[in-house]
Amino acid sequence: MICDLYELKVMKDSTKNSSFVIMTELFCPAFNMAVNTGKATMDEWQKYAPAFYDFSDVLKKAEELYSFVNKKETK
Repeated sequence: MICDLYELKVMKDSTKNSSFVIMTELFCPAFNMAVNTGKATMDEWQKYAPAFYDFSDVLKKAEELYSFVNKKETK
């Protein structure tokens, strides 16, 4: 009976270890592929996405346009 329990424990540990190895062998390449795909996607996004403006840049442009409209109205 004790031998059977020991053998059962050894089988359980062996199965657990082998399933961990299999999971690691499958997960690591998939994770690396996802990371590389994400980097490629981010590079493409940076290439084609419009630039975002800082709020101070928006205020400067608004003042510039407002002064342009004021010059037109005074003429």
